[in-house]
Amino acid sequence: MTTITHILVDFENVQPGAADIALLHGEGLRLAIFRGPGQMKYAADLAEAWQPLGASVQFVRCAKAGRNAVDMHIAYHLGTLIDAHRHAGAGETLRLVVVSRDTDFDPLLMYIRGQGYDALRVPSIRAAIGGRDAGDARPAKKS
Repeated sequence: MTTITHILVDFENVQPGAADIALLHGEGLRLAIFRGPGQMKYAADLAEAWQPLGASVQFVRCAKAGRNAVDMHIAYHLGTLIDAHRHAGAGETLRLVVVSRDTDFDPLLMYIRGQGYDALRVPSIRAAIGGRDAGDARPAKKS
């Protein structure tokens, strides 16, 4: 059975570097970068690191600023991924990873795990793929 891993990055909260993005590869990987309306620029090395991911990376821009606006986009996206997986039938396992230090995601992810899905929040891209980084040793901070 194939595992499809969706990594959803709260870019307002965590800005991975090009070296982090370079760690991402494989057929079963999907990356979504969620940003606020005021985040208009990416560093050139980061944009170049995204290029090899091709269609496996998508960018989601929140149209309006506001408290938890990007978080609500991520929550909606999690729901659409689960719905699509339910309708796709058997054959693949779904893994959902939110990259954020915002603990507000934890109750939602706990609920999703209770529905039988592999879902977690991690502080970095490195942690999302199973590695450790300096951020793992610190408790997640509330944004």
